[in-house]
Amino acid sequence: MRRRRRPRKPGSHKPAHRPNVRGRAGVSADKELETLGEVFDKPTLHSLTQCEPSPELSLRLQTLAPRPAGRRRQGERIAAECFNAKRVAWNGYLKEAKKAGLFTPDLLSRLRGPDPSNFRSAMSECLAAWFFSTRLGAAVGPGLPSGRGLPDLTVRLLDGEAVCEVKAPYRAKPRALSFFQLDDDHAALEASVDEANRQLSPGRNVVFLVPSLRVPVRPDDLERVFIARPVFHVPVILDQKTRPEDLPPPRFGHVTDRKLTKVWGKEGPRFKRTSVLLCVEEQLYSGLSPSIEVVHWCHVVHNPYASKQISRESFGAYPQFVKVEEPDKWSWIGSMGLEAGTYLGSC
Repeated sequence: MRRRRRPRKPGSHKPAHRPNVRGRAGVSADKELETLGEVFDKPTLHSLTQCEPSPELSLRLQTLAPRPAGRRRQGERIAAECFNAKRVAWNGYLKEAKKAGLFTPDLLSRLRGPDPSNFRSAMSECLAAWFFSTRLGAAVGPGLPSGRGLPDLTVRLLDGEAVCEVKAPYRAKPRALSFFQLDDDHAALEASVDEANRQLSPGRNVVFLVPSLRVPVRPDDLERVFIARPVFHVPVILDQKTRPEDLPPPRFGHVTDRKLTKVWGKEGPRFKRTSVLLCVEEQLYSGLSPSIEVVHWCHVVHNPYASKQISRESFGAYPQFVKVEEPDKWSWIGSMGLEAGTYLGSC
């Protein structure tokens, strides 16, 4: 026996069907990701699917594919949240880059092309524009021609205008990580800074690093590569008359002979074009909030031997490694905690 429908009350109406387009990672309808859809439109995505497949290109296409919330297994749900968080971050970077006037044919071709290194460099430039404008409150514009080429960005900080060169050092993550492979990460950081320094003209210059290496970049990695190397002094018994208890205890120290501090005879350190090294690294984070979001770890290294200095106040409360005393007394200023300086929040 068929059940009869109950008559609808006068003035009532059936609510329209509204699909659930908001993901758990904060991804909402495509209207809120308008800039991302503008850059990666359907013809662009179709052309990328026709290119020769690679792990980097496959990951990019997975990130760009929209994922509405729905019932799925836990592993699939977490993966969808990660991709959605990445899409929100990319849209924020592209939106600020467009406002700054960085959407040149060269940048768009690198973003839309299949080459992974070109895509990383272009997206890193957009991330730099996002960081300076939203986190430091600086005015961002395209680079102006100089004697050594065209820099990536010009930024107006608290103490004046500066030129920014963006680099994205990369090392593929192996399945099994060895301790000796960390030196290769350090070499990638050093090579990127060398390349940026050669491209800069003398002046107020910032080298903006967006690393994607085997392990996250820690503050002591920046110290070891650019400032000082650790040295462990162990006393040695030279004759049989010396007793071990008479020897001084072992001591730990540093030798400042790295990229920014190495002295070359009477001329002193040669690395003088770069005023500041600014390292900003993306991390997927799920803290107190129930969803996954992209956060950013920031560390600043000041070069005391640069021909033009940039003030510490220009970088707010973010951790900064500075020279505080002569001859070689260095210290981190600013908070190293997640809540007060290092953690920049989501897009």
